[in-house]
Amino acid sequence: MDPNPGTPKLVLEMKPSRTIDSTLSLTLPYSIDFTIHRADDNDKRPMVLSWIPFLEAFVDSQLILLHITEHGPEKVEVPPLPVVRVREQDRIEIHSHTPYLWELSPGDEARTRGSLTGNYQRLMEPGEKYELLWPGAEISMWDWGSKKEHFGQELRVKHLRDDPLPALFLLPGTTPISFTAKEEREPWPGRPQVNSDWDYQEANSKEADWRREQDRLRNPPPSPPPRQESERVSGAPILSMQIECPSEWAKNDTVILTIKVTYKGVSGDDKPKPITFRVQAFENGDGYREGIRMYRRQNDGWINCPGDDSIGWAIFEGDPIPVAVGDESGSYSDQFVSLRPGESWSTRHRVQYGPHESRHLPDDAQVGERFKYVVKGAVVDWWDWGMRSDHLNTVVKLPVWMAGVVEEPKDNGGRPKIIVPRSNEVEFTYVG
Repeated sequence: MDPNPGTPKLVLEMKPSRTIDSTLSLTLPYSIDFTIHRADDNDKRPMVLSWIPFLEAFVDSQLILLHITEHGPEKVEVPPLPVVRVREQDRIEIHSHTPYLWELSPGDEARTRGSLTGNYQRLMEPGEKYELLWPGAEISMWDWGSKKEHFGQELRVKHLRDDPLPALFLLPGTTPISFTAKEEREPWPGRPQVNSDWDYQEANSKEADWRREQDRLRNPPPSPPPRQESERVSGAPILSMQIECPSEWAKNDTVILTIKVTYKGVSGDDKPKPITFRVQAFENGDGYREGIRMYRRQNDGWINCPGDDSIGWAIFEGDPIPVAVGDESGSYSDQFVSLRPGESWSTRHRVQYGPHESRHLPDDAQVGERFKYVVKGAVVDWWDWGMRSDHLNTVVKLPVWMAGVVEEPKDNGGRPKIIVPRSNEVEFTYVG
């Protein structure tokens, strides 16, 4: 196949998107990168063309599938996909975001990607070798000019144009895609039975999701780092955390973890003032870098226990609740505490609830196994100078969901944020 005189020379190259090895899984999506090259010819005019991999390469089995046998390559007859052609209208309107519309000047190239469809994958046998190649085909929609010149106009197929253009061919590249078909070692237990090429493609997509989730569970991402002392903000009160819990746990124990928060003053201030602050950061902190975490000893290191570094959420409707900070007898009096420099405040967390509750050590915990707790950090959402008695008329608005951050004032009145770095670590042994 040769290009028509007076038309640009276009060549299509293909390669697998995943190049780790030369295999094709029969039960997972297989992506192909397509590159359309325009030769550096004598006609310097730009051109526009529409080329959609799904329609131009897969739907009507335009790609040729060869089965490579010991006797040589054998063509596999691939049936077309039963699909309503998107391009039945034979024209598209050109705008700034028209998909799969390419502008090519001499020497340019356009890149796109498509996934091999079920009408191809269902015909392959595991362990067999195959090749995919582009035989060349006519491009039905093209014209001279740039996208800008055609903006707002229609691009039509050749036979609908008032001034028909010569046939433009997309020529085959030099290298076919070669691969060996394979089955996955671990079958997806939930893979459904399929009756059509479309069902097959959908099953492949869902299997890919399942395998990504299995890989995530086997190889969880590293835990985000805890809060560090270097993150403390200049001019803000300095708070520290110390935690305690029993050194031995039994399966049916009720276990309490105590967090002690100490006010150590203000950097560079010899006479720091008392402070009043909201305590929710120490009661319900659950950010990626805040809150209580449990780890288990494995080999020479520590790994997160299941469920750690996850963020819970819920939806609660209702208006913010105005609360007087200095009211020590109201319904929300436990939301705030005052400390003078050197003083501490403590809160207790029940981290294991006993034999009949859901919160406990991992089910596969072994007698003698080591675990540890740490509080990764805390960020106080509201604080001010002075004792609570100084804030009888200070009102903040709390969310309906008490574990959420203060609704008003949003910026804590412009005062610097209190960042509390990670606590100490406490280790314990599971005794059965």
